[in-house]
Amino acid sequence: GGKFDKTVFFGLQYLLKKWMVGAVVTQEKIDEAKEILAAHFGNDKVFNAEGWEYILKKHGGKLPLRIRAVPEGSVVDYKNVLFTVENTDPECFWLTNWMETLLVQVWYPMTVATNSREQKRIIANYLNDTADNLEGLPFKLHDFGFRGVSSVESAAIGGAAHLVNFMGTDTLA
Repeated sequence: GGKFDKTVFFGLQYLLKKWMVGAVVTQEKIDEAKEILAAHFGNDKVFNAEGWEYILKKHGGKLPLRIRAVPEGSVVDYKNVLFTVENTDPECFWLTNWMETLLVQVWYPMTVATNSREQKRIIANYLNDTADNLEGLPFKLHDFGFRGVSSVESAAIGGAAHLVNFMGTDTLA
C-alpha cells in the first residue's frame, strides 16, 4: 500500500480531452517527429513513422485505443485498477506502451486529490471534537498552490484536484 488506504481518482479526463480525443495524428506531426528524432538519434530508423502513418490512413488520425476507468472523483481502495488501456487494432500493438508516458501524468491530480481528502478527514475529526458542526468544513483548507508549482497548467490541474474536496482556492489558472 501507500501512505493512505484509499486513492481519489481524478485527472484522467483532462489528459484524454487535451491529448487524445479526435484526430490527433496528422501528417505534419509525423513529419516533425521524424525530423526531430532523426536528428536526435542520428538516423531515421528509430521513429515508427509507418505506424503513425497507418493510424492516420486507417483511423483518420484517431488513436485506436479503448480506455476504461472508474468515474472521476471516485474514492478507491488501494491495490485496485483505476483505469485500463486497450489497443483496438492489432497492427498498433506498440501504441499502448507509447501512450503510457502521457497517461501516468494522472499521478499529480490524483496525489493532490488524495492528500486533500485525507486532510479533510483530519480537519473533520477535529471539528467534531471542537466545533458545534461541520458546516464550514468545505472552506477549512484553502488552496494557494499556484505559488509553488512549475507552470500555469500545473496550477490549474492541482487546483482542480483540490476542489474535489474543498471549495476555497486562490488558484485561478
